Formats: sequence, structure tokens, C-alpha cells
Amino acid sequence: MDNKSKSRPGSLRAAKARQRRKRAKIIKTTVTVVLIAAIITAAGLIGWNVLEKEVLLNPERQIIGLWKTENETLSFEFREDGTMSGNVDIIGVVSVDGTYKINRESGIITLTYSVGKISYDSEKLLTIVDDTLTLKDSKTKIETVYYKVETE
Repeated sequence: MDNKSKSRPGSLRAAKARQRRKRAKIIKTTVTVVLIAAIITAAGLIGWNVLEKEVLLNPERQIIGLWKTENETLSFEFREDGTMSGNVDIIGVVSVDGTYKINRESGIITLTYSVGKISYDSEKLLTIVDDTLTLKDSKTKIETVYYKVETE
């Protein structure tokens, strides 16, 4: 009888110790999973913020390519090196080559080009939403809407 009575409390203590270790392991695993999920979420948010600022909301990258008005009379092709060409309306439609510079803080694009011996610096408020480019002349307040042309 003594052996049986001694083994029961010991086995009960051993079972409780195993339960405590099991609970501790479950808690450690849960905490680890929650921490990993938090780190992944934080990294995703930071990554999205960088993606949004540097790619999606980056007018210097968004503007690259060919843009035309709906009737295709006016156009601009903006290149990565800061040069551009296009057809503009200066008392009639004329072809121009020049440069552009975007001020991110003000949202103004400055277009510099020459027609004959006359140089033009044109400042326009720049808005790009998806495949739509809107340029609003800072002096005349006239808005012109361009659509991105997919080129192969």
C-alpha cells in the first residue's frame, strides 16, 4: 500500500508539471505567432508607404510616356532624362522639343521649349490620376486633360 500511495502523489505532481510545461509552451508559441504577425504587418505597412510615395504617388515616374488629348490634337511625351516633346497650342498647334521639371511640393511642372526664336517657360499645376494627366495653366487657369497612350 505504501508504494501505491507514494506513486499516486508523485504521478499527480508529474502530471501537473507536464500540464504547466504544456501551457507554457502554448503561451510561448502564441506570443511568437502574434509577434511575427505584428512584424509582418508593420513591414507591410512600411513597404506600402514606400511603394505609395516612391512609385504610385511619384509624379516623376508617373509622367513618363506619351500623353494625348481626347481628340489627339495635343500631346506630350515625357522622358526619364527630363526632356519632352509634343504638340502645343500657341496660336495654332506646333511641334516642340524641350525640358520639364516637376516641383513635388507645389505640384507645378515647368515646361521649357522654343518655337523658332521664341522661348517659352510654361508653369502648370500637375495632377495625375491613373492614366489621366491634367495640366492647369498657372496664368490663364485653362485646364487640358491628357490620356496616357500605351506604346508597345
